[in-house]
Amino acid sequence: MYNLVKSELRKVLLKKRVFLVWILGALLCSVLVRFDSSYPNYVMENYASVFDKTYGIAPIMGMLILIITSSMYNVEYNSYMTDLINSSKNGKKKVVMAKSIAGSIATSIVLLSLYLIIVFSAIHYSGAEGLNLQLKELWYFGNSGSTITVLQMIIILGITMVMGCIFFTQITLLLSSISNNAVMPFMVSGLFMGIPYIAANFLPVQIQKYAGLTPLWAMYSSTFIRYKTPMFIAGIDLLMFILVLIIVPKITYKNFVSEKR
Repeated sequence: MYNLVKSELRKVLLKKRVFLVWILGALLCSVLVRFDSSYPNYVMENYASVFDKTYGIAPIMGMLILIITSSMYNVEYNSYMTDLINSSKNGKKKVVMAKSIAGSIATSIVLLSLYLIIVFSAIHYSGAEGLNLQLKELWYFGNSGSTITVLQMIIILGITMVMGCIFFTQITLLLSSISNNAVMPFMVSGLFMGIPYIAANFLPVQIQKYAGLTPLWAMYSSTFIRYKTPMFIAGIDLLMFILVLIIVPKITYKNFVSEKR
């Protein structure tokens, strides 16, 4: 299993298009937060920008998830390796599990690296100060009244971003398992991520907080604080995450071993 996962990781992370978008994303992230001591309230501006810019580049992060995962199965289909894999000792469930694990690890590594560039840039330009500031002191969180500290929110957001990577990886792999090309899973998963990102801006203020029911907002958990999303929605999101982890890989496996495609 370890060798299978390692092989899948090499395949996805060494793709030229993944590497190119990853590098371009990293360069962009390195210049997003740069308020120095010459700027009024620069420490608060830096940390507010961490959460603002991280959500702002969600489309780039989403694109990376799709580029990494949308072709993981159709590569096997197009090379006619499916029958060989399904008949081999390491076939079937092990291959599906390896792709699921490798995809989740790869997307988490790439997205966390971009997020951490933003975080460490803010810490650097703030002189490593202000991590104990409460969120209610930052303009990004408006009138949330939250007493969660910046450091705590940085950690929480990092965790939910990893959970989001795992969630969207499983969904995209499911779509990849029923398609002979990468276009369909890329487009459908892209709409699944993109529609809530765009639509949330047009919702009435009193309804915006319920956008937390979408996987995208659950992934970027700082939006929960900003829009005062009821905490029971976090419970629903967690249940949805668990169900996806249990159910979706089983459906993906059935699609992968099926002769009907």
